[in-house]
Amino acid sequence: MIVHGNIDVNQFLTGHGRFPVYLKRFKIQDCDQCPTCKTVADGDHFLYKCSIFKEVRRKYGIIGNTFIDVREHVDFVEAVLSHINSHKLECGVLI
Repeated sequence: MIVHGNIDVNQFLTGHGRFPVYLKRFKIQDCDQCPTCKTVADGDHFLYKCSIFKEVRRKYGIIGNTFIDVREHVDFVEAVLSHINSHKLECGVLI
């Protein structure tokens, strides 16, 4: 199912992505926690709450607890997923 033309945006819109909670749901890994924040690590956690991405949020003007339309912030979404993909263990992705 494609919700948006950008695969990275789709991962956040659908929750079907390289997120510990998703990987645990399908028994790909045992842990659904963010090792840094010690909480469930889904797409929303990485976009809005995770301390790993504090500077990325600031760089793209995502401030406070304001939810965004990820379809309108593609560069931000791509930056977050790029970091997850290149720093898997830091983000709790064990595959």
